[in-house]
Amino acid sequence: MTSAPDATPRLLPGDADLRDFLRCAPVHTFGDDPTSRISIYYPTDRVTVTRVVGRLSTAVADAFEAYLTPRIALGGFHGIHDWTQVTSFDLAVPPRLAAWTVARLSKITRIVIASDDPMTSMAVRTTNLTIKRIEHLSTRAQFFAALGPLVGRSV
Repeated sequence: MTSAPDATPRLLPGDADLRDFLRCAPVHTFGDDPTSRISIYYPTDRVTVTRVVGRLSTAVADAFEAYLTPRIALGGFHGIHDWTQVTSFDLAVPPRLAAWTVARLSKITRIVIASDDPMTSMAVRTTNLTIKRIEHLSTRAQFFAALGPLVGRSV
């Protein structure tokens, strides 16, 4: 990683509604610059929620892997990802995250990714040709609907 995670995680744009819905603050926020940030939430032992704002950079992917790897190792992992504010990504990130995910599929129960940027959505759908288990959603409303039952909330 290019910089350490924030000592006191800050809310990113759109995090307030996610924090309120989950009834918990982000455990980590990280980014190599203000245009490339990730917030990571642990609402339950088996559910991890991420929110990426701006560019899905290699540094953000580093943080994603570092914080999710130990959670996935527990098994029964649910990764619910709000990438509706991703505006671009480093070209090396999709194949890298695909290979990282494939290596851990036996411990993953569910992968949900919400994205509405056309290029990001295409990368998610293309990655799913390999993984074959990504539930791709196109709106934040769908994201919250998928997340709700995992954290005992309804929309």
